[in-house]
Amino acid sequence: MGEPTHHLLHLASIVEASDDAIVSQDLEGRVKTWNRGAERLFGYTADEIVGEMLTRVVPPECMEELREILREVREGRSVLRRETVRLRKDGSRVRVSLTVSPLITDGTVVGVSGIVRDVTELHRQRTRQALLARASATLGSSLRWEESLTEVVAFIAEWFRGWCLVSLRRGEEVHHVAVAHADPARTAAVRSLASRLVSPLDAPSGIGCVVRTGVPEYLPHIPEQVVEARLGEGRDVDLVRQLKLRAMLIVPLSWGETVHGALSLLSDAESERLSEEDIGLTRELAFHISAAIRNGELYREAEAERRRTRALLESIGHGVYGVDL
Repeated sequence: MGEPTHHLLHLASIVEASDDAIVSQDLEGRVKTWNRGAERLFGYTADEIVGEMLTRVVPPECMEELREILREVREGRSVLRRETVRLRKDGSRVRVSLTVSPLITDGTVVGVSGIVRDVTELHRQRTRQALLARASATLGSSLRWEESLTEVVAFIAEWFRGWCLVSLRRGEEVHHVAVAHADPARTAAVRSLASRLVSPLDAPSGIGCVVRTGVPEYLPHIPEQVVEARLGEGRDVDLVRQLKLRAMLIVPLSWGETVHGALSLLSDAESERLSEEDIGLTRELAFHISAAIRNGELYREAEAERRRTRALLESIGHGVYGVDL
């Protein structure tokens, strides 16, 4: 075996063993090579996709971006570490970083090579940090917690493309005070539904149970019979069925030693997948929400006491009338 052949085989073995997806295509977009990393990332075997168009793994909204990348490469330029989204065989989406380079023979671009790295977890970490920072800043910007809470619930829902619900304890019941969906058009109907519903504290599971026990609850699947048991019959059940709720994550809102409410994330068919790994993030969001509500209520109590004191002093007489406390 000659030295050049040995060198090529060595390079081929490195490519095949890489954890990253390494693929190549011709200038028409047909897949020429597909390593094991690509099989793991996208779910297609080499036998299934070599000779097929690479656009099979590109979502519709990314087609124009792909055309721009290919224009760059055809002109002999590489595209480095471009973050985008690709499709797996099962239809799920994956966040990736692309490095795309021209394949050149005798000075002519004859194909395209690409290294594709799964950056889903890195992207989630970045967006989680940004979400927490935004929630903290928004909730800390005003002592009128109802207004800031409405804004925070909306962008939490937008973040994971699902439902976000904040509930507070009032006596022996739990009432829902803020709700939002990533699609604002769907929020109004559910806001009306939430205003009619209460969660009993003696419920064996769900929001009322979390408020009673202070223990987070993760329901990876919400059975339809649970909905029926909670809502009974009628239009509310029909509405919730239309929402196609898939999973629920509930964490307590606490200050001091007392649980005062709950923060709930509910996923549907279009949402990011909820998992037990999201409990930590949701707890941190709940901490910021709890602090904002507590500070707002303390401010209101202080203002009410100030007004009472002022009224008392004014009632005593002109001797202390007008004292500005």
